[in-house]
Amino acid sequence: MMANFYKTKRWLSGLELPHHRIHGCPDGCMLYWKDARELEKCTVSGAERWFIRKTVRGKKIPKQVLIYFPSGPKLQRLHATKNIAEHMTWHHEHQRTDNFIEHPSDTEAWKHFHTTFR
Repeated sequence: MMANFYKTKRWLSGLELPHHRIHGCPDGCMLYWKDARELEKCTVSGAERWFIRKTVRGKKIPKQVLIYFPSGPKLQRLHATKNIAEHMTWHHEHQRTDNFIEHPSDTEAWKHFHTTFR
């Protein structure tokens, strides 16, 4: 298991994708983030945040970690390549046929989202 972790970590570092490690409750109740960053127990379930053992250097080991990848840098990378950027804008430039769904952007939910957050 550890070999796969280190391989994945090395692979991700080569991509240079920014990420944030956020500790979470092992029961999935909450994240130790913002105001809850310094808490030792979950406010919902009361579960402990840390394993009992520590690393060789004395650091505590969290029971649950969420790795968050912000979407901005990923979108920038996708639009940086001309061929990929053309595929990313297909739903905006494609001629639509009435009463026929060819892409998720043709659905009512997508249209509502687009008009609401445009």
